Amino acid sequence: MVLLLDDLTDWPIKGPEGGLYHGKLPTRMKFIHPNVRPTLLRLLVDSLWSIRLTDMYRDAVVSLLARLSKAGVQRPGWSGHNYGISLDLDVDGTLRSFQKINERRAISARLPSEYSGLLDWMYERGWVCHRHDDQRGFEDWHFNSWGSTPSSPPHGTRGVSTWIDEHHDFDLDEKGAQKALAAIGLYHGDIDGDFGPLSRAALQAFERAYHLLADGYLDSVACRTLAFVTAERKITKVPYVSVENP
Repeated sequence: MVLLLDDLTDWPIKGPEGGLYHGKLPTRMKFIHPNVRPTLLRLLVDSLWSIRLTDMYRDAVVSLLARLSKAGVQRPGWSGHNYGISLDLDVDGTLRSFQKINERRAISARLPSEYSGLLDWMYERGWVCHRHDDQRGFEDWHFNSWGSTPSSPPHGTRGVSTWIDEHHDFDLDEKGAQKALAAIGLYHGDIDGDFGPLSRAALQAFERAYHLLADGYLDSVACRTLAFVTAERKITKVPYVSVENP
């Protein structure tokens, strides 16, 4: 399996003003799927680079730690954040930033000052809120993009799951699982497709590490998690072009 990502670590993407962010999105989060990068760039440029994010890309380890520390987080390989198609917005911080720009600059197209207007503004640029009801509350900060603008993808987990399944193959046979386990140093036997005790012990070690049912069987959850964790990452560095920042 191959994961395609654009490296945006040079881009001045803003995070929340306080706390651990100090106004900047952490470098480890600055990755996006190549098809989605244009819709993210449009958010940044149209907001005069004032939009504030709290999360974007998550690797397997970060997803696992987030899942263990708070409720509602998808396991590694199931979240849109793992594939660069999701972002979490600092909603209140963004609205404050937009309000400051509206007060400071005389521009014909004013930035939204309320959440309902922000939803429409995000949608017009290819980003759909994970919630279904356009109300404030849990996941009102989570937006997904399919790389088209404007777009009309489904809300919620169904839309994310459909996109992931259409773009990635998680099927691993016994030999493929042995190769994957060997690549991360858990299996040291022959790559022969004979999934015996040594192979099952390696898979159980992997399952324990990722907090799965450690039964040593290649069910759909084990295969998907193993395929995602061991996927090849094809990363393209995308430099920041200052002329795009008015």
